[in-house]
Amino acid sequence: MTFNKKLEKSEQKLYLISDRDNLVTVNGFLYKYEPFMSIYYLLIYLGFNTLLVLVDYNGSILQKAEWKQVFLKQGDQIEIITLAGGG
Repeated sequence: MTFNKKLEKSEQKLYLISDRDNLVTVNGFLYKYEPFMSIYYLLIYLGFNTLLVLVDYNGSILQKAEWKQVFLKQGDQIEIITLAGGG
């Protein structure tokens, strides 16, 4: 599976005009994804430590148990929040 890295702002408009399939927004940036890509695979592909993130999927926080069962769909809005500790 491939997952195109974020599109530059100048490319986003051209890309949206030419191909509206398989686009999601992740942390404010448009990405093109492969069909049947799960939230879990997205996190791994983008290099996130799955022990230290929360996922907001279309306005709802997903439980980790759901990550492998929820698949990306056209127009999804995803926010990946990295947890940080301090002391």
